[in-house]
Amino acid sequence: EALFLIARKADGAMRDALSLLDQVRSFSDGAITASAVRDLLGIVPRDLYFELVDSVLAQNGPVALKIVTRMLEEGGDVGEFTEGLLEHFRHLLVACVSGKMEDEDLPESDRVRYTEVGGKFQEDDVLRMLQVVSELELNLGRVSEPRFWLELTVMKLVKLASSESLEELMGRLNRLEDLLQSRPVAPVAPARPTSAPRP
Repeated sequence: EALFLIARKADGAMRDALSLLDQVRSFSDGAITASAVRDLLGIVPRDLYFELVDSVLAQNGPVALKIVTRMLEEGGDVGEFTEGLLEHFRHLLVACVSGKMEDEDLPESDRVRYTEVGGKFQEDDVLRMLQVVSELELNLGRVSEPRFWLELTVMKLVKLASSESLEELMGRLNRLEDLLQSRPVAPVAPARPTSAPRP
């Protein structure tokens, strides 16, 4: 996993990857671990992104904001986190569309998780969320309070999940209405004539 993290940070450039590997070696005592690579290179743990997506799916805004706070308290950078979040949703889109992650340069355990979580989304949901995060990444360099804008984006993601759930509910109600309307109406039996009262 440590090598995967170095390759991810180097964005596929071999020379950059070798340079980062030398840096990690010089600061590591003994074996190079994934935890050491994250600490030295400032990489946000992927588990944090999965936690955030879980809170989005659960429409739990307070938990989502606490995850952002924890990331910042642990020394995370808003720009780095946003870049990783965009990549995270891109992986989810691949998993959602194809149902598998065979071609992604990820550890097997992460491919399995992306496949499982991606199956909980509709393709349009992930596309909308990608758009929201992409807008944040484009504007981060122009805003004075990046934390506020990250928190605002996270809440947008939570609300997007909520609105999608409402649309899904309305869709089910419409399908139920169509089903009821398509059923044949049972004929109503004629009323029996009532006999006149005897004098």
